[in-house]
Amino acid sequence: MGATLAGVVWLIACASVVCATRPAPVAAQPAQLIAGTLQTPPEIEAAINQALSDRAAGSPRATHYAITDMRDVDDAGGEWCIISLVGLAGVTGATAWNIEDHGAWFGLALARKTARGAWVAAVQGSAAFDDLLAQVPPDALSASLRERLSQSATRLAAPAVAARFPWQAGTSMLYGELGVHPNGFASVINGWQAVDFLSDGDTAAGHAPNQVYAATSGVVDYVCRDDGQQVSFRVNDFFYTHLVDHADIYVGRVIAQGEALGTLKTGTFAFECGYAWQDPNWFHLHWGSPAAMQLNVEGWTLSYTQAITNWVWRKADALRWPGEGWLQAGGLSVAQVTPRAFLPVVMKPALREARVLWISRFDWCGTPPCDRARLEYLIHKAADARFNIVLFQTRATGDAYYTPGLEPWSYRLTSNNTQTLGTDPGWDPLAIAIETAHARGLQLHAYVNMYSTWECGKWFPPTGTLPLHPFWTLGYYQPPPAPYTYSATWRVYSDTVNGPQPMSVLTGGAPVPCSEYLWSSPGVARVNEHNLAIIKDIVTRYDVDGIHMDRVRYPGRQYSPDPESRAAYSAALTLSPTLTYADWQRNTLSRWVMRIYTEVKAIKPQVRVSAAVWFTYRKTPTITFPTTEGFADYYQDSHRWLNEGALDAIAPMIYGTTFNSDFDKWRTLADDHVNVQNGRQVWLGIGAAITSSAEINARIAYARSIGAKGVAIWSAGTMDSNQYWDDFAAGPFYRPALPP
Repeated sequence: MGATLAGVVWLIACASVVCATRPAPVAAQPAQLIAGTLQTPPEIEAAINQALSDRAAGSPRATHYAITDMRDVDDAGGEWCIISLVGLAGVTGATAWNIEDHGAWFGLALARKTARGAWVAAVQGSAAFDDLLAQVPPDALSASLRERLSQSATRLAAPAVAARFPWQAGTSMLYGELGVHPNGFASVINGWQAVDFLSDGDTAAGHAPNQVYAATSGVVDYVCRDDGQQVSFRVNDFFYTHLVDHADIYVGRVIAQGEALGTLKTGTFAFECGYAWQDPNWFHLHWGSPAAMQLNVEGWTLSYTQAITNWVWRKADALRWPGEGWLQAGGLSVAQVTPRAFLPVVMKPALREARVLWISRFDWCGTPPCDRARLEYLIHKAADARFNIVLFQTRATGDAYYTPGLEPWSYRLTSNNTQTLGTDPGWDPLAIAIETAHARGLQLHAYVNMYSTWECGKWFPPTGTLPLHPFWTLGYYQPPPAPYTYSATWRVYSDTVNGPQPMSVLTGGAPVPCSEYLWSSPGVARVNEHNLAIIKDIVTRYDVDGIHMDRVRYPGRQYSPDPESRAAYSAALTLSPTLTYADWQRNTLSRWVMRIYTEVKAIKPQVRVSAAVWFTYRKTPTITFPTTEGFADYYQDSHRWLNEGALDAIAPMIYGTTFNSDFDKWRTLADDHVNVQNGRQVWLGIGAAITSSAEINARIAYARSIGAKGVAIWSAGTMDSNQYWDDFAAGPFYRPALPP
């Protein structure tokens, strides 16, 4: 403990079972003491409660206080105690506190046992504290700690000091996985941005080992201890957290710059003094700086704007973007930093969950011609709200929102008239979307409609485009020896009184009216070959992070007895005589989904392949309400795709009027989809049209509680109309997250 701070430690051990079952804090009057991270004698708690009635002590914002550590400060019979306190804000009767989310103030209290055996106390920041500090025996506190405590209430900003980087020189840290983001300790250090560094401790690969070193010399003047688990503490203006607790960190301990402080906890854990979500055996550090300065590491300078996720490392003319590599701490192991604006060692949880936002063509191009500024605005808002994946609609009805390619430019890019199909808008929306998203640390997945090939009621697409629209390239085809004439056999068919007929472009007055879109048939081989070629072209030419398939299904139960599908089914019967036509449709669609997955991975293995799927897979005993099924009504076997590894993720579309207004129905379908997640991912769909962000928060919380890998919000336009961006950033997405 050290000669100047010895004696009995007032720690009553809190067994793990007791800690786990400790009741949550209850709502209280301002300045009330609640259960902390250790049990304390009731007479000392009463004295501190009395001291907290002086509102000059602690933080005016704090509504509750908790004891986080306590020690005896002399050898004279335990008559003086020094107590670490945390002031808490935002704690209600329904929530348990933690230092990162609720910490509004960190400081100390002094307690003295009087001659009559009663205890009196004073809280740091009050006049009574200074009076009590003056009465502490001279040899009970080190001179450095006494000076630190006497100046704490009015301490001025110190000049820049040299601070040691907290990992071993010559090793490297992986940087930028979470980007640059605000700190979670505003009461300790204000106005700085955190920069993420991670390591797996693989020293054989040159990675930093799990050993933390002191940034500067100083004295410990605050401690938060989850007894026997982890300890967080402050030295001067540097706050360290998530060190494994070996009982060797205590108020008054003198720390030398470069001194080994211990190891950080790894993996996932949650305690009052801090929590973390990260892969097993990984640990996580922060460096940070205020907006007015730049951070320099090994010749690299961190450059960022006030939009804190828009940042890059620069070294002369070289650039590095977030997540591109490991940054070495070699000869340059000392940086000039400004106290009260820098937090070197804060292990921010490396939370991993998919936070997905659909940006459809209607979201950013509701009134043609399409607006580039609107597209960029929505992506920036998604980043501000801390989404991490954007699904950007790249293909809608056999058209392109990117430079062709195999299909013509969408007419919506230039007008509201289909006759402008194929007209170059003078810019490339997909390229701009990728550039904007990547600059903000977002993944960009190209979202493509699969079988919706033209719009209802728009007559035929123009014939003079280059390339031709698939309405024509699919139609002017007949197997030999038929003549080269137009045929509608690529479309879905439905039975009529005159036999199976193709879907018309007309919405009325036709044997098979157009239904939402003019659909191509998933059972026609050349339709699927064309769709596969479209996807491979996008993956080859663009730096997309994923391919997201929508409308990868039939348009309804009555489709499609088209002649080409029926011929293929007849051939399949020779091998499987008991095969039903419905099973053949599901099997055919499933095989093409697997082929798309396989061929995308052959081009770029890192590209994720996902699909939007019907809200109900199949009826089960728990699904008691009326609903259509993806499996039986649309021949979409989405759970099979996930189980057989034909997709990386599915996004069940559990939104719309019914599910937006009925949480129980949403929850029932969410359970059914997540039950088959296994090693793949389910992104549960949530509608932004829900009229209360609190109800959206409840769905996100439930998704997390059942182990879903993420959520997908439909869609950006409604998010913007309801102005939910700040609600997400301040609520369920408060902590940044990596895509899983």
